[in-house]
Amino acid sequence: MNGKYVKRGAYIAIALVVLLLFGWALQEKPIPVETAKVTRGDLVVTVEEDGKTRVKEIYKISAPIAGRVDRSLLEVGDKVSRGETTVATINPLTTPFMNARTKAEALAGVETAKAAITLAEAEFASAKAEHKLAKSEFVRAQRLNRSKTISDAQLERVEIDVTLKAAKVQSAEAQIAQRNSDLASAKARLIEPHIAQDPERSEELAVRMISPINGVVLNLAVESEQTIQSGALLMELGDPADIEVVVDLLSTEAVKIAEGAKATLVD
Repeated sequence: MNGKYVKRGAYIAIALVVLLLFGWALQEKPIPVETAKVTRGDLVVTVEEDGKTRVKEIYKISAPIAGRVDRSLLEVGDKVSRGETTVATINPLTTPFMNARTKAEALAGVETAKAAITLAEAEFASAKAEHKLAKSEFVRAQRLNRSKTISDAQLERVEIDVTLKAAKVQSAEAQIAQRNSDLASAKARLIEPHIAQDPERSEELAVRMISPINGVVLNLAVESEQTIQSGALLMELGDPADIEVVVDLLSTEAVKIAEGAKATLVD
């Protein structure tokens, strides 16, 4: 009898364990949550986005003339003072030496310019003679007009001819001045460069560029000594204390930001 009760108790225990396991399997799993103490306070809405800082005012220093710039004594990050710091020194270009062909062409240009002057002087002399004759004709026409031998219209045509001849004289005189300039230019092409340039003279002709602001060197476009053209960028200057932050935002986020809103910068 005792064995019978033991077996029956074992069955009942197994059934209870099965029921407990089945009930545990059907039970909902707990969901982990974060909890916090509820308090009263202001609602803060933030917009987070990546951005970059930049100097507000960047001064670009460019070469005012073509020449040979000295090696820069400044480096990126060096401080500059307004009206004191020399940021660049530009020396004038020297004339290159001429080969035989170039010199022959320059000599030919001089002779051509001289011939042009001779022609212009001849045209000037001819224009002066024509003008003198036209003035004589005008004086004669005035006498004939007073005696009613020629009409007022004929006198007016003679007067206009005097004016035209005077303009021709002025044109011929201007041609002579132009041809003389051409001759001077042609002779200048024959000037050879000095083999040993005077250092003091070179320093007088050099252009020293002074910093227009108090700040630092942000970028060096030209570091070593080299030949540059007029308008070439030499360097960029700016004041790191005067910076701004640039952030690109979507329009849906930008409308959430009011003017004067507080901004927090994090590296």
